[in-house]
Order: sequence, then C-alpha cells, then structure tokens
Amino acid sequence: MAKKLSKKMIKSADVSSKHHIIDAYIALCYEIGIANITLQKIATKAGVAFGTVHYYFRSEMGESIHDEAFKRVLEFSYIKVEEMFVELRARKNFNPVHAYVQSMFSWIMNEPAYGSFLIYYYYLSSSRTPSEKNLNDVI
Repeated sequence: MAKKLSKKMIKSADVSSKHHIIDAYIALCYEIGIANITLQKIATKAGVAFGTVHYYFRSEMGESIHDEAFKRVLEFSYIKVEEMFVELRARKNFNPVHAYVQSMFSWIMNEPAYGSFLIYYYYLSSSRTPSEKNLNDVI
C-alpha cells in the first residue's frame, strides 16, 4: 500500500517546487535572456511539469514570476552581504561604505545569475518614462 502524504509534507514539496521554478527562471534570465524564456523552458530547467509552473504563476493569480525572482534575489543578496559584513566588521580599518561595495561585488562575482538579474531589474525600474509611471508617482 502506498504511503499517504501528510499536509505538511505536501506543503514542503510545494514550496520546494516553487523555489526550483524561481531559481530556474533566474538562471534562464542569465543564460538565454528574459525575452527568450517560455514557461516550458522554465519547467524543463526546474525539472517540474509545465502545469506546475502554470499553477504557481498564472496571470489570474496576480503573482509574477519576475517579482518573485526579484524578492528572492534581494533576500539572497541581503544574506550574503550581511555574512561578509560580519567578517569585515572585525577588521581594524572597517569602513561601512567600502564594506558594502566589497560585499556586493563579492556575491555578484560568486552568483552571476543573481547579480545580472538584480542589475536588469534595476534597469527596468529606472528606465520608465513619465507617461508610463502611475499618476500617484508623478504627483
């Protein structure tokens, strides 16, 4: 008889699949460019079924895989920069600005897909024309 899965085990598997999908999206952005990404390519890279990707990131839910990836990259960068700050803070000649810049470059060099995604997202958010902005942004 097959073992019955608990709700906790199912929820854990769901989170894991979603994380794999987001990681696959970030990697594909770096490898082939955002314009060339399809849900099928994400599913293949993540090792999940197409329907799983569609389930988590269908447009009716209002969740954007791009926004979820951005959150993940920001969380990752915060953790990596903080880890390096701990090391740099112990030095006699600690300079917070220098330490921040050094930390950012360090994690970007070690995780180029994440760094590239952060730079791309920054570019998108900083290149909107005034007509594209929300009326509340202009006022």
